[in-house]
Amino acid sequence: MDIRDSGEQLKKVLEAKTEAGRNLDRFNLSGRDLSELDLSEISAEGANFNSARLNGSDLFAAKLTGASFRGANLTGADLSQIDAMGADFTEANLTGASLRDAFLAGANFTRARLEKTDLKNAVLEDAEFERADLDHANLTGIEILGHELDEALNLPLSWLGNLLHPILKARRQKRRESRKS
Repeated sequence: MDIRDSGEQLKKVLEAKTEAGRNLDRFNLSGRDLSELDLSEISAEGANFNSARLNGSDLFAAKLTGASFRGANLTGADLSQIDAMGADFTEANLTGASLRDAFLAGANFTRARLEKTDLKNAVLEDAEFERADLDHANLTGIEILGHELDEALNLPLSWLGNLLHPILKARRQKRRESRKS
């Protein structure tokens, strides 16, 4: 579905706490200015937010499975507790955004800007971060099994430690077991 009404009318619909204003599944919102909006708990599965401006918007606990945010500006947005499995954030700007407790399994962050982004306790299983900028990102408690980090830029040491810890722990356990035999 493609929303073609005026910007102000669109904002009123999106901020409405009605069923119609909360369901944006498969909507085309590409290039729209959705800055500073309260979009918490919306359902926008498969929606197109490519090149949209969502800086400062509240998307707390939104359902964004399969949504596309290619080239979108999400600077300072609250994306805490979102379900964005398989979402595409290629070349998106998430500087200073909060993705705490977000479910991002299979999400694509290729060439995304994630400086100072809060990813605390996020699930990043099978997520892609090719050439992403994670400078000063909070990666405390992340789940990262199966993720792709090819050529990630400005990779914080804490990320590397979180990545290697389970691998090294498993190797130590194997060595202990082999010594017992």
